Amino acid sequence: MIFIFLLLAVSTFLIGFLCGYKKEKKPIVRNIEHNDYDLLMLQKEYENFLNYDGTEQQ
Repeated sequence: MIFIFLLLAVSTFLIGFLCGYKKEKKPIVRNIEHNDYDLLMLQKEYENFLNYDGTEQQ
């Protein structure tokens, strides 16, 4: 009885492992067109956020 239970547990583990095992595929890299002005504005906004010291704005 115990032997059957251990055999069942090992076999289900191996079946699950083999079903879940996949070779990893390389991700597809696509060129995304972007506007340099938008990137500069986002960078300026982020720098402003990082430089904020907590004083009240006017």
